[in-house]
Amino acid sequence: MRPRHIESLVDDFGQIVSEVSIDNISPTFAPLVDAACESIPETVGDELSSLYLYGSIPAARAVAGRSDLDLLAVLQSEPGRRCRRRIEGVERELEARFPKRVREVSIAVTWIDEVFHGDRSLGWKVFIRHLCVLLWGDDIAAELPKYRPTPEVCANLNGDAPRVLADFWRQFEVADSEEEHRRIGGMIARKILRTGMSVVSAQSGEWATSRADIASYLILYFPEIASDIELLLHLAEEQELALVGNVARLRALSQWAVRQAERELVPHLQDTGL
Repeated sequence: MRPRHIESLVDDFGQIVSEVSIDNISPTFAPLVDAACESIPETVGDELSSLYLYGSIPAARAVAGRSDLDLLAVLQSEPGRRCRRRIEGVERELEARFPKRVREVSIAVTWIDEVFHGDRSLGWKVFIRHLCVLLWGDDIAAELPKYRPTPEVCANLNGDAPRVLADFWRQFEVADSEEEHRRIGGMIARKILRTGMSVVSAQSGEWATSRADIASYLILYFPEIASDIELLLHLAEEQELALVGNVARLRALSQWAVRQAERELVPHLQDTGL
C-alpha cells in the first residue's frame, strides 16, 4: 500500500524507476562535479574504469552546505593501499577547493570483478543501474537490465545492516568530539531509514529513495515507531541539537533495524548464493 502523496518509483511492470539524472545537477554544484571529473581521472589514472555520481545532487534534492558530494569510482581491479590514499587525498582536495559548498566529499570505491562476480554483485548492479549517473568512462549501467525491488535485491542493498551499524557504533564510541558524534549519528540514522525501506520494499514491491518518502512508508508499515521517525530525519540531517539526550533512543532504533534486517533481509541474501 502506497501513501497517496508519494509518487511511485516503480513502473507498470514493477521495475525500479531511476530518479537521478545528469540534468538534475544544479549550477550550485556543477563546478564541484566538474572539478571531480578532472581530479579523479587525473589522480587515479589508467586504474579508473568509470566515475559515477549518486545521492541528493543528481536527485535534485541537494542543499548547499548541508548535502554531500557522493561519488563512486569503479576501478579496473581491486585497489591497493596507495591507490586508496590517493583517492582519499582527492576527497580532501575537493573539500578545500569548495569550502561550504557541500558538507563532505565522499568517494566510494569498487572494481569490475566485484561488481560482476563479488559476494554483493547484485547490490552493486542495482545501485549502479538505478541510483547512479555516469560522469566519466565506461557505463556499466548500459549493460544491465532494469531491476524490481524483490526481497533478494533489497537484501543485497541493506542486508549488511547488522555489520554496518555495529561498525558505526564502534566509531561512535571512540569519537571524541560533539561534531564527530553528530556526523556518525547521522550515518547511523540514514542506515536505519534505508534498512527500514528495504524491508518495506521486500514486502510490498514499492520503492522510495528520498528520506521524506521513506519516512512516510515507515510510518505506514511500522506505526509503532511513528514517533521516532521525525527524530531519525533530524539525526539524518545531522541537526545540531537532535542527538542531545537521544543516544539511547538512537541505539534502540538501531537494534530495531538490525532485528528487521536479520528477519526480513538476511535470509534472502543467503538464498541468492551471492
